[in-house]
Amino acid sequence: MKHILLTGAGFSRNWGGWLANEAFEYLLGSIHVDDLLRQKLWQTKERGGGFEDTLSEMQSAYAAHPHGQEESQLRTLTNGVMAMFAEMASGYDDVKFDATETKWPIKTFLAEFDAIYTLNQDTLIEQKYAGPRWGERFVGCTMPGLKSMSTSLSIAGRSYFLFEPDPTSFKLFSDHQPYIKLHGSFNWIQDQGSMLILGGNKASNIEKYPLLKWYHELFRADLESEDVRLMIIGYSFNDAHINEAITNAISKRRNMRVFIIDPDGVDILDKRKKNAPIPQPLSDAPLLEAISPLVIGASRRPLRSTFADDVVEQNKVWRFFKRYQQAAIATEQIKTT
Repeated sequence: MKHILLTGAGFSRNWGGWLANEAFEYLLGSIHVDDLLRQKLWQTKERGGGFEDTLSEMQSAYAAHPHGQEESQLRTLTNGVMAMFAEMASGYDDVKFDATETKWPIKTFLAEFDAIYTLNQDTLIEQKYAGPRWGERFVGCTMPGLKSMSTSLSIAGRSYFLFEPDPTSFKLFSDHQPYIKLHGSFNWIQDQGSMLILGGNKASNIEKYPLLKWYHELFRADLESEDVRLMIIGYSFNDAHINEAITNAISKRRNMRVFIIDPDGVDILDKRKKNAPIPQPLSDAPLLEAISPLVIGASRRPLRSTFADDVVEQNKVWRFFKRYQQAAIATEQIKTT
């Protein structure tokens, strides 16, 4: 049985990471954002979008006219986003990942997964978890296919390690837990440009990077494994290419099982309009229709508090790894009584 973890922004939110609406508010006050760009951000918000939609529009404008104001504004907003991730990284330095005294540390929980995938571009896991792991099933948690660069990234007077793809190391090792950032990272560089997948056209932008293409092949292969358990933490199910990978895997192997940790619980799957005059049928929510039969549980409580002192909720989360063994034992016990 293979246990896979997929995390979104809601995972890092437990330790202070910003969600999309908070990122929008950060950018409004960024020194990189001028009045014209701030106006564009507000216009996108008025249409129901977020900062990634603004970035998407600017990417399209630059693709059509790769010079002048379009290039300048795109670079300016990208610099603001990079500075935001750098500021988050700085804040993570002073955050305790685990509670001082807890029966089941979050690091022990993470070490149970065969692979960790994330849609986040921050460096929380690198700062607080990845690296050598002694006395556990893996000797380390590493990001495959990367190598460190001799140069660093300087933002607001602080330096950050930079990484670039290493085609010679596009491989996995059985004694290392892979940590795979499906949308790149703010401190990854290729051809002098940032490997940061944001905005629109994520799927087509991923195709530009062999490393990220390989990462998505690994993700799809893991989802399509013979007997897979997928835990999803803090992902809003708003990325079409990720949803497609999950639903395609389900169509091939119905033995996948899913556990969701999110403030909305299983309701995060339902993308139907909540206030529609006429209730929409389930067929209008293909994601919910596809995944709901495979959901084996959910938790609506903050992950950080669950692993601090919420023993009741913690036991429910841990059953993700043990529930089938426990069910088999319970069945045998019933048979013998």
